[in-house]
Amino acid sequence: MKNSIKSLIQYGFCIPAFILIQGLSSVSAQTLDSAQIATMTREEIRLLTKDQLLDLSMENLVFLAEKMGISIDELLNLKTSVASKVILTPRETPGIVSFITKEEITNSGARDLIDVLRMVPGFDFGYDVQGVVGVGLRGNWVHEGKILMMIDGLPVNELSYANIPFGNHFPVDQIKRIEIIRGPGSTMYGGTAELGVINIITDEGSDLNGTRVTGTYGISGNNTARDNINVSTGFNIGSWDIAAHEFIGKANRSDQPFIEYISNHDNIIDLSEGGSEINTRQINFSATNDTFSFRFIYDDYKTQYNYFEDSATGNKASVNEFRSALGEIKYNYHINNKLNIIPSLKYKYNRPYFEKDYWRNFRINRLAGSLMSNYLPDDKTTLVAGIEYYSDYGHCIEDSGYFFSDSSRNLRLNNLILYAEGIRKMGKVNMVAGIRAEHNSKYGWAAAPRIGLTGVFGKFHFKALFSSAFRSPAIGNIDVANSIRPEKSYITEVEMGYRLNNSMFITANIFDIAINKSIMYFDNGGWDPGTDWGYKNTDNSGSDGMEIEWKVIHSKGYLTLNYSYYTQAFRKIPELYAVPGHNNDALALARQKLALNTGINLGPHMTLNPSAVLIGKKYAYTDVDSEENPLVSPVGPDYLINFSLVYHDLLVKGLDISCAVFDILNEKPPFIQPYDGGFYPFPGSSRELVFRIMLNSQMLGDR
Repeated sequence: MKNSIKSLIQYGFCIPAFILIQGLSSVSAQTLDSAQIATMTREEIRLLTKDQLLDLSMENLVFLAEKMGISIDELLNLKTSVASKVILTPRETPGIVSFITKEEITNSGARDLIDVLRMVPGFDFGYDVQGVVGVGLRGNWVHEGKILMMIDGLPVNELSYANIPFGNHFPVDQIKRIEIIRGPGSTMYGGTAELGVINIITDEGSDLNGTRVTGTYGISGNNTARDNINVSTGFNIGSWDIAAHEFIGKANRSDQPFIEYISNHDNIIDLSEGGSEINTRQINFSATNDTFSFRFIYDDYKTQYNYFEDSATGNKASVNEFRSALGEIKYNYHINNKLNIIPSLKYKYNRPYFEKDYWRNFRINRLAGSLMSNYLPDDKTTLVAGIEYYSDYGHCIEDSGYFFSDSSRNLRLNNLILYAEGIRKMGKVNMVAGIRAEHNSKYGWAAAPRIGLTGVFGKFHFKALFSSAFRSPAIGNIDVANSIRPEKSYITEVEMGYRLNNSMFITANIFDIAINKSIMYFDNGGWDPGTDWGYKNTDNSGSDGMEIEWKVIHSKGYLTLNYSYYTQAFRKIPELYAVPGHNNDALALARQKLALNTGINLGPHMTLNPSAVLIGKKYAYTDVDSEENPLVSPVGPDYLINFSLVYHDLLVKGLDISCAVFDILNEKPPFIQPYDGGFYPFPGSSRELVFRIMLNSQMLGDR
């Protein structure tokens, strides 16, 4: 914690803003207190905004719902646009969606996004290369450009391979809520949203109305596991909402013995002495009003990894750096009551997989412009259409560097996008139909149509969705490919849900994912890029499965229990990802997962939060035979049991503290490489004790 505070003083920009906010005390808070809630009329409750409801405690939500004579689900009417460009309720939206609230994240004591997503059906994690941990979803390794992550609507996938590195990367202390599509998103979001979308929404100025400082310290064994600090400042000036966040983090991915290759068990590095460090710095600034918005995000993520160079040099440590700067300007032009036009301009600078002194480091710049229209011809129909264009420009930084595809230091991709979606309300049933078409200067056309029906009948709802999606090759793929096309997938999903009573909900879905001509890495043992090694369209793949979730929301707390299952018995598994002798399993990804997340209100200020994740048996390559052929072994199952205690407003209003224990049973689940790449599973960390303290500027105002 001491190092984090030192870093904040050295680098932080939020302290001046904290001082500024104290001078803006005339800006009134937007959060409702319990006294206001107790005296609200039914009409006043109807006028509450979505964000005001989301900020309330579960106890207050139950009170308001009972006063209105409706369920909490109906009261919240939590609207989302993540599965479409149209705002709908979760039971209507054309996608299999999950929502995680700030309350759930805070109460769980989550250390990073890995902890949060492990509670969501279908999510799992594996090890790629060079110290990078990636994500799997529904039995598919989606780290390779098949899932889109956004922070406040800005895509944060790196631009070389469209990967997303996880582990103390995305600060959970800034998150207001997370909206997730567990399924295809290409129709609305393009070629990195083939199998899923994660949209992180951070606190706005009106949510903060002051400054919040959060420090997190974790200890694992005898070593510091993490040492993070986050500062968020926000306020309203007239019609403007201003928010600024800064996160500075340092963590160690593991404290266990590290073996690099399955072919050499004698070379062991003890990570408890260092060698798995992660350093993160992220800044997020926004200024918005009813018609105009500006946002800027800076993300600098460094992960250390070890490798064996040669017999003379031995083991070496290197740092892999991902640096990005993202900006967006957007304007909402209100033509009339039926038509809105929204032009936007985005810029992204990306320096992925950067290593000091490496001869082929490169940076990528993306400039994108879009024009979207939202048209409501009547009260039952919504039509959304848009056009986008972006240009990716890759440039080798070192004079010695060049792109393999044409031996040039520069590589450019241009993309033109057209999309349209319509939603028609037909009584209790909604019909959605949409299509996206993209033309890329390197690989030509790709298209993603979809059609679906959703309906709400009192306590029951259903969704039937049929979608096509695609995964676009990125610069890193194209650079080492003689000929490559977007991979295509066809996904069928059916969901049914039922509200058992005002506080209990159950949903279940089944899915079928068929992927044609998967984009995959190959290595024939030679040296010629694109011919002997690189990327190409190869085997078909996919998965089938089911997900069930039960939610209980009560004034005394909440409970979420979900089970997810996948099989590849009905889909071919590419050899690179297959488990020899186990046709239903993909490497590194558990076929079954059971997750429990609870919050128990012990009083007006204290919550007790037990949680557990049962991760089923996985398979990994862990050894070689006498002829150097890889051998597979089972890993797990793993029983991750966690516990968190949170005390709000300790001694004074605005001071919150929490203590959490993760992996109480000390299972230490490893991150397994989900393809036959020769790497031994990366060791997980041992049991971790986490302390968190949050100071809000309200505390200073009460003194």
